[in-house]
Amino acid sequence: MNLQQLPYLSAIAQQGSLSGAAQSLGITQPALSRYLHDLEHNVGMPLFFRERKKMYPTDAGKIYLQAVQEMQDVWDNTRRSIALLDFEPTEQLRVGLSPHRGSRLLAAIYPHFNREYPQVNLIALDGYFREERERLIQGEVDLVLSGGDAYDDLEHIDLTREEMVLAVPAFRRPSETPIADFQELPLAALEDFKDEVFIMPRGSTALTDLIQPLFAKANFQPQVAFSTPNIVTEVRLIQEGMGIGVLPSFYATPDDGMLYYRFKDPVYFMARVFYRPGYQFSKAERFFLYLMVLFLYQDQVGNDRITFCWCDFTRELVEEYDPTWAQELRREDPGYGH
Repeated sequence: MNLQQLPYLSAIAQQGSLSGAAQSLGITQPALSRYLHDLEHNVGMPLFFRERKKMYPTDAGKIYLQAVQEMQDVWDNTRRSIALLDFEPTEQLRVGLSPHRGSRLLAAIYPHFNREYPQVNLIALDGYFREERERLIQGEVDLVLSGGDAYDDLEHIDLTREEMVLAVPAFRRPSETPIADFQELPLAALEDFKDEVFIMPRGSTALTDLIQPLFAKANFQPQVAFSTPNIVTEVRLIQEGMGIGVLPSFYATPDDGMLYYRFKDPVYFMARVFYRPGYQFSKAERFFLYLMVLFLYQDQVGNDRITFCWCDFTRELVEEYDPTWAQELRREDPGYGH
């Protein structure tokens, strides 16, 4: 296949006609028709069928189109990599992230960010909230994505709100049945579990700051079987039956054999972006934040455990970078317009 002809098949699929595709490509319709005829002859079967004067890909065409897209991606990435060999970054973006969900977010948005801003050297420093907060205050990072409390010495943007749950291995309460529907989870008070042993967060994590006051409010100190700053380890130990624990509902996976309880007085884990007072976001930082909004919003669609927190700034980012999505949100998401 001629690499210059990679877009031809995609254009036919997008336009639904040879005339429209030829016009969008800037070539003649007879030339495009010959290209498609020769290609179908080489493949040995039709790649498109016509219905009501519109062209649609056949099953073979869909396979071929997928291959075309993969080849186009490889070609684009190859050209970009070669171009960057003689390219010096002109800007830095230093971001503090939590080691788990923050790193997951970065992995999802970085390819999109790098395509738009290849000249920006993105430096990601992972750590727990208190360390990241100190890095931000000292000017070692420019933005921090974390679940920490709001502080007077830092500005923040709320992104998502997530209800906390109490996680109990099912074998500890054999008379109860695990419930998959989050809204149907039974309500509980933490003091009702004071005789249990707990798996607890430890150290400079946002969860430590959030959970410890709950026990003071419940008027007891937990018996701790194990404590760790690593939320994944904490979840795994609870699932293995080593104790019970308080977790963000993100980790309350349906059908995992656990019992989950919502609190009578709800407690929320807030995902936030923190920055220094008066800090002005660059264009690259605004785009990075837009990608963060996009990913986190899409991640919570259909998930009744997490709510996206719209504000004037996040709405402004969507209006700036994706007006079409903004129109859809105004129609479909009541929270977007308020």
